[in-house]
Amino acid sequence: MTKKYEKHFLDQVIIRMDFPASLNGLAKSLPQNIKKTALSSFPIPEPQKFIAKELLISKQATKEEVKEGTNWIFHSKDKEKTLAITHDHFHIAYKKYESFNVLKKDFICILEAMFSEYPKLQSRRLGLRYINEIKVSENNVLDWHEYLDDNLLTMLKFPKETKNIARAFNNLILNYEGIILKFQYGMFNPDFPALIRKKIFILDYDAYYQGPQDFEEIKQSIDVFHEKIESSFESSIKDKLRNLMEIIHNG
Repeated sequence: MTKKYEKHFLDQVIIRMDFPASLNGLAKSLPQNIKKTALSSFPIPEPQKFIAKELLISKQATKEEVKEGTNWIFHSKDKEKTLAITHDHFHIAYKKYESFNVLKKDFICILEAMFSEYPKLQSRRLGLRYINEIKVSENNVLDWHEYLDDNLLTMLKFPKETKNIARAFNNLILNYEGIILKFQYGMFNPDFPALIRKKIFILDYDAYYQGPQDFEEIKQSIDVFHEKIESSFESSIKDKLRNLMEIIHNG
């Protein structure tokens, strides 16, 4: 069951597909079909030139090879979402997130254009990441028990002198039959190494699959990624945080 909130604490959402091998032609020019599709949702192009150095080592000699090309960057009208197409991957990053359906639509449109241009293309690595930055204006900066599951908070209770905590951050990795969910959580503290003074808690969910996938498998995987992330997020929070976000749809 999907919950939709009026507000959220998402700082960034990223979906990315890595190619199994470098598509060198993409560094030189972007096929018109892909460019037209990109401009339909990301109408502000901002191509970026790059220079990369590669060290080639053989029995005969070691030499440095310099490669030049272009990364094809596109932005939405408000510049709140960005598409980047390079010779080895493409990704979409949202600063202002609407819904998974919108993200999925943007991604599938580019995916279809890529497979149309490169029919034998496969994904080498596919990932979906949601970074929540929960900010609450309260003086008791280390007290989250009303907002978050108690199991996430044990690291904040362990030190005898909690006032001396400068950072408390954990990393949990789950394997769902090849689909990996990397969950990073805690108080990262933007003022580190100073003591924690701001009530900010990170819930960072990164779901990915590493291995070859075709078009249909990719579409299925991103749905599974989203389900795992959403389930983990709902298990991490309590009703007081849900009330802050104001549930407007449940179904």
